Amino acid sequence: MAVFDGVHYILSPSLPPSRRHELASILDLNGATSAGPHTHLIALGGSYSHHDKQPVESTNANLKVVSDKWVDRSIVMGKIQSEQYYSPDPAMIFSGTVACATDLPASDVEVLSAGITALGGQWRIGLTRDVTHLFALRPGSDKYNTALHFASHTHMSIVTPHWFDDSVRLGRRLPETPYLWPDPVVLRPGAVLTLDEDGINNGDWKRKRPRTSDITGDDFDLSGAGEKERVWDGRKVLLSRSLELSESQRGAVEAGIKRSGGVVVKVEGVDDDEAEERAVDMCDVFVTRWRSGKAYFKAARASRLIGTLTWLFSVESTGTLHSPLDSLLWYPVPRGGIPGLAGCEISITNYTGTARDYLKRLIALIGAKFTPSLSMDNKVLIAGFQPSPKTTRALAWSIPVVNHTWLEDCVVEWRALTVGLERYVVFPPGIDFGKILMNADAGGELSSV
Repeated sequence: MAVFDGVHYILSPSLPPSRRHELASILDLNGATSAGPHTHLIALGGSYSHHDKQPVESTNANLKVVSDKWVDRSIVMGKIQSEQYYSPDPAMIFSGTVACATDLPASDVEVLSAGITALGGQWRIGLTRDVTHLFALRPGSDKYNTALHFASHTHMSIVTPHWFDDSVRLGRRLPETPYLWPDPVVLRPGAVLTLDEDGINNGDWKRKRPRTSDITGDDFDLSGAGEKERVWDGRKVLLSRSLELSESQRGAVEAGIKRSGGVVVKVEGVDDDEAEERAVDMCDVFVTRWRSGKAYFKAARASRLIGTLTWLFSVESTGTLHSPLDSLLWYPVPRGGIPGLAGCEISITNYTGTARDYLKRLIALIGAKFTPSLSMDNKVLIAGFQPSPKTTRALAWSIPVVNHTWLEDCVVEWRALTVGLERYVVFPPGIDFGKILMNADAGGELSSV
């Protein structure tokens, strides 16, 4: 079967003529057709507006809008990719990105995974075939060597984390070239990359000054003007030291806050808990990792808006000031993981896409370890439906099989709940909990904090 069988496409006017011709040729040669009724509107990545959809919107309410990268990546992978990860919305700067990291501190991985997923991309714990970007600070790891060996076949980019930091700082996805291993320009002694407006648009880089931290976007607007950029509406935002942001990461996050209409509250002593506690008096929004510490409790008593870095990225990318209680990933959790679950191995089956990514992040949140394969060391298997080969094997090994609501309830109550309740272990025929979770946008209201 051809890659694009069943795809009826229309090309957006935002695409340059040469790109339109290229995409039409690729699509037509691989089973797609431009005849109606149209199923997909293909727009230039980072340039889509609602007006692109209006001409065909009235005739097809189910039209899927994707960036041109969706076509390219589907060809590379040999199958249609999930449309939800290929938004042409300029705010989704990591649309089409599937990222992974090697040999990075846990705090760096948390920042990267939160930013990538909130800004349109996907995150992988392991180096899977669909990974497009591997973050590395040094060569030599097993993941690095494997990615480098297969790069010509997978089109994977091995980049330094600076690519993420600078893209977030500027509010626009930057060219990977200066950040690419095995010889990233950004790490050369005394070298720096600076950009002017033309340089950004053309992907051209110019070496001018001696520090990479001089790459800024304050002189011109790169993210596309719109109401979503004023989402903070003058609110004062305090970034907790518990986030463990590097200087480069902090600069990137602060630039995003300012670009979205917020004011960054500065703390006098970077490593001073008392200074952070005092700074709470000056803030409207407190972004922290943990549900602990003097600053957190003071912010909670003062009814400040409290959320995680994942929540902050989501607010800025969607232009909507969601309540941090709308998702289990958006409100801080206690330190140390859930007693009785921290350090345990948990596996997942029959959940895909955003639902699977969401559950993996919840597993990490409670301090447990996700395992892609099942072994007798697993404490529990979270399944979308039964029966399946993995659930059959789990039951044979006396490993409890539950649906995702068990994990969500554990997070809400922050304790290891029994797996013996009917609502967790009964799988009605024809019910797919994976689809139920995806339809709920992997949100799950945090009703008890």
